[in-house]
Amino acid sequence: MRLQNIFKGLLKSLFLKNMESLRFKNPNRHLYGLPSPFQGEGQGMGLQFESSHPSYNRFMQENSQLEINHPAPGFTLPDMGGQLHSLSNFRGKIVIINFWSAECPWSHRVDQALVEQVHKWGDRVVLLPVASNSNEDTELIIQESSTRGLPLVLHDENHVIADLYRAITTPHFFVVDQQGILRYQGAYDDVTFRQREPTQDYLIDAVEALLQGEQPEPSQTDSYGCSLVRQLP
Repeated sequence: MRLQNIFKGLLKSLFLKNMESLRFKNPNRHLYGLPSPFQGEGQGMGLQFESSHPSYNRFMQENSQLEINHPAPGFTLPDMGGQLHSLSNFRGKIVIINFWSAECPWSHRVDQALVEQVHKWGDRVVLLPVASNSNEDTELIIQESSTRGLPLVLHDENHVIADLYRAITTPHFFVVDQQGILRYQGAYDDVTFRQREPTQDYLIDAVEALLQGEQPEPSQTDSYGCSLVRQLP
């Protein structure tokens, strides 16, 4: 146990010194994500990693975020039954795009509360979970989304839309208003590995502001969760 703690301390130091360039590659699956020593106790070094360090998220997002108050990029994706859905089909409603994972515990954490909240908002708000992780197959996505009570999950098989939106974590939220304008991007709330209880409900507050004809404040935050897993070229 003592050696394990020493190893974790060394790994953490290495991560903090190299967080802008450090990557994990699985030579068998040709996938990459961000390895992090901040995983919870007892969790293995699998393909999904918590992208938790604020400096890393800030570096990534300040150099790649979509512009707030500009039209959200359009897209068309199939659901798990093969039916196509376009973002433009939901014009006139507030749309929550959630880059989603069947395996990430941070994605799982927000699903129950979010499904209940969207139900309260009624037909004024649409939730679009987007499954983009290259290591999650169709069977797993269908099984897990059904277990969590998600009526709709879109399959971004080659993470094309995740790349378009520059999503870096699961979950990573984007809120589009009734006119198709991006009004919020970032985290669900301010819960982190070190802060287990929320003090700010960023996503819910953003949607509530739009429903009242106001602009979300803040309009963007650092996303927080597991690194979105992509296929290397």
